[in-house]
Amino acid sequence: MKQWRHGIKVDCGPDWSWDVIEAAIKRGPHPMACTFNAHDLFKEDIAYQVTAGFSKVMLWEDVRRLRPQNLKVSPVALIPQVG
Repeated sequence: MKQWRHGIKVDCGPDWSWDVIEAAIKRGPHPMACTFNAHDLFKEDIAYQVTAGFSKVMLWEDVRRLRPQNLKVSPVALIPQVG
């Protein structure tokens, strides 16, 4: 387990230009992610991710100002499941 203490190196492809990142932000979420039930589910999941230390919520203005390297943006989506 010691060999994975700091994570596993992953190749996510070339860095995106800021034009591509801003286009992804303008595109927005998948339509299925815009329902009232989806909003509640995302809110719950984001709270869990932040509390567990897996994620950090930041304002887009701060991200744009900091321009972190290796940033990629994927549209949020929700696939309804039974149970």
